[in-house]
Amino acid sequence: MNKNDFDEKSNTASSQEWEDEMSRRISERVNKLENKDSELLAVLEETSRQKKAVSHQNESVPEKKETPPEPVKKEVPPESVKNDTVSNPEPLPPLKPLKKVSAPVIQNIPEPVKEVPEYTVSRPPKKKKKKKKRKSFKESFLGLFPQHGDSMLEKCRKIIYMISIITIIICGYIVLDYYIDTTTAQNKYEDIMQDYSEPDVSEPVTEPDEDSPIKYLMTPSAQRLYNMNSDVVGVINIPDTDVFYPVVKGKDNIEYLNKTVSGDEARAGSIFIDYRNIFDEVKDGVMQKSSDNIIIYGHEMATGKMFGSLKMYKDNSYYYEEHPIIEFNSNYFCYKYKIFSVMIVDADDKTDTRYEYWNALDFDNEKEFYDFVNEAKKRNICLNDVDVKYGDPLITLSTCNEIFGKEREGRLVIMARRLREGEDPLAGTQNSSTNPNIKWPSIYYDYNNVERFKEEEFVPYG
Repeated sequence: MNKNDFDEKSNTASSQEWEDEMSRRISERVNKLENKDSELLAVLEETSRQKKAVSHQNESVPEKKETPPEPVKKEVPPESVKNDTVSNPEPLPPLKPLKKVSAPVIQNIPEPVKEVPEYTVSRPPKKKKKKKKRKSFKESFLGLFPQHGDSMLEKCRKIIYMISIITIIICGYIVLDYYIDTTTAQNKYEDIMQDYSEPDVSEPVTEPDEDSPIKYLMTPSAQRLYNMNSDVVGVINIPDTDVFYPVVKGKDNIEYLNKTVSGDEARAGSIFIDYRNIFDEVKDGVMQKSSDNIIIYGHEMATGKMFGSLKMYKDNSYYYEEHPIIEFNSNYFCYKYKIFSVMIVDADDKTDTRYEYWNALDFDNEKEFYDFVNEAKKRNICLNDVDVKYGDPLITLSTCNEIFGKEREGRLVIMARRLREGEDPLAGTQNSSTNPNIKWPSIYYDYNNVERFKEEEFVPYG
């Protein structure tokens, strides 16, 4: 064996090893590709099977089967080529080391959605209020008054507040005192009149004595009232109303303005006749002639007591038809009177509409009488058919009225004449109506758009 033979054998061995190495590497790559193709084929088959299952369940049109692509096989050079290559080997480039291929990392992959819990509204927790330090009564009371550190606005506010509180307290006291005083007086009058009863006779009770003049005796009820107060001259009563009081006569028209029959001071005062009037007075056993017109005064109380209910005659036309009779008994006689006029008078009137009813106590003649009663008829608010004749004794109820305001001396006046013997008490009272032609005081025309009194339409008495 020579050297060339050795070289040739060595070259042949080297090329054989290279060829084997290349075949091995090619086989590994082919196997990897086949493995990948088989995995891909398995995935495709699984996907196709799932689609078939879904389509079968939904009974839908079956989808077309997708045939996986055949794996690409790398062509292996034929044996001749191998032999040529082996016989004539060319130098191959050096092999690079295989890099490990890794799948790309996908970032920001959303996490799988978990089951959403049921949404409930929750209110924010309440903040605990800080408890203020409670002030003492003294501190609270003193806080109502202006303090040294208060601003000017705060001081003014507190001053106005204090004035308002004081005003309310004073007004409340006045109103409360008024009603307490009125209620107390009314309760006393009710106690006084509780046992009063009218006698069944209309003539005075006398004791006959041939040798002496007639002695007039008071009725038992009148005697009890007279024993309580010797100024009592009788009792006035309007049936089914609040007017039921003893009537007194003072030394003037001021004495009983704020004094009750029992002598107590009260705003309600008493019902009293004009001190100039005479009403069934007996002196030295002789009955004195009574006045032709008895003026009876009383307060118009806000509670409706005393003469407070008389305003119903002015405000309601039906009230007259329901209460047309006034009972006015003296200590010796029982009388009934029929109302014929309800009117408004201005005591301060200085014009031609002035009507001084309070000075008409007696009438000297028939003309004077009719002039007086016709003036009352002209001013009458409620028309009626009650006739008035010369010689009829009259009574006139007078009370205050604020129709002209507190600055004027307005008066509500009700005039009645005595019921005649055998007369029907309701005759002429049941056809009442509102008078369209009233003679008002001059001040009334100044503030009200009404026509003046028409003298030609008036129908007088007598």
